[in-house]
Amino acid sequence: MSKCYLERTREFIVDTAESVDDALNLFNIKSYDAIISDYNMPGKNGIFFFKTIRSMGSTIPFIFFSGKERDEIEVEVLPSNVMYVQKGENLILTYNDLIRDLKKSIKRNVPHQTPATDIQNLSYSTKDLPDAIFIINTDHEVVAWNHAMERMTGLSSEVMIGKRNYEYSIPFLGKKQPFLIDYLLTPNFDIKHVYHDIKIEGGTITAELISKFFHWNKFFKIQVSVLLSETNKISGAIAIFREITQSKFLKLPNHQKFSPHKPIEIHSPDWIYWEGPHQQILYCSSSSATITGYTPQEIRTDPSIIYEMIHPDDQKKWKKHKIDSKKSLYNEPHFFRIQKRSGDIIWIHHHCKPIYGENGAYLGKIVSNIIVPLHKV
Repeated sequence: MSKCYLERTREFIVDTAESVDDALNLFNIKSYDAIISDYNMPGKNGIFFFKTIRSMGSTIPFIFFSGKERDEIEVEVLPSNVMYVQKGENLILTYNDLIRDLKKSIKRNVPHQTPATDIQNLSYSTKDLPDAIFIINTDHEVVAWNHAMERMTGLSSEVMIGKRNYEYSIPFLGKKQPFLIDYLLTPNFDIKHVYHDIKIEGGTITAELISKFFHWNKFFKIQVSVLLSETNKISGAIAIFREITQSKFLKLPNHQKFSPHKPIEIHSPDWIYWEGPHQQILYCSSSSATITGYTPQEIRTDPSIIYEMIHPDDQKKWKKHKIDSKKSLYNEPHFFRIQKRSGDIIWIHHHCKPIYGENGAYLGKIVSNIIVPLHKV
């Protein structure tokens, strides 16, 4: 009934929800100018709804529309600039009060919104910026793909503009799946297993990503933010990429530097690899193909190959070593049997050192494997 009455004025478009959970789902996927909420509702009441909205960082105007006495509402909400309209027997007067307060609260809130952004103008102005940038609209469709993004990915703007269904994630994640930028518009998936050092502040998320879908693994700092139209509705989102691989130069215990761009062991006959903090393989020397039969690309793409190569009788010992190797700057060498792709069994002399960033964060370990003649084991 409220929807019908408000929309009769031709000034409002109203969505309704039968519970707080339904309303929160709507709020997460669409943009609104105001919320009108009853107090008594199935399951969770209006107070819970209001506090949840505010805990999300939203300042959207919130109006209680209830038959409950005003004083009872205000005692529970406390100082909060929330508006209140009490339902009365005279529906015309009641809805006139509601419409008046609704217009007032929306008008008062507009100056406090993030400055409006014209998505087309922004698309044009980002073309020549040094950081790689792309922009999507609310349909998750690419509307801008700047020159730096073209250079980074090798994909032209002509190819990418108009792409949807998460195709913009392929250069960084290797497949079509929701990207960090999509989380702003539809936050219904987990980002913690893909991104690191995540910081969420209002309509902006900053995070780091290690992408293995380039010639070398690359580190990126990504910042994504919502974009608002001239009427302060969400019109899309922008993603800004900055490669930080060079800043991830690592400190070995002997103060050597290790770079994923120019690995110092590249000409070594030993099989050497860099295992990251999340057990991803950030670098693998070309000797892996000679020693194991598996190419560096295969091992980087599927790190489980390393574990599967370990002889079944040595896997328990391998697991224990993996745990112990994180605890000390120096680890005693170990001998393990591995099964090559050909099926042959060989012994390797395995040695690893943990590596740390300048801030002391654990960044994985450098591993060296040398073939050992059977009579020396």
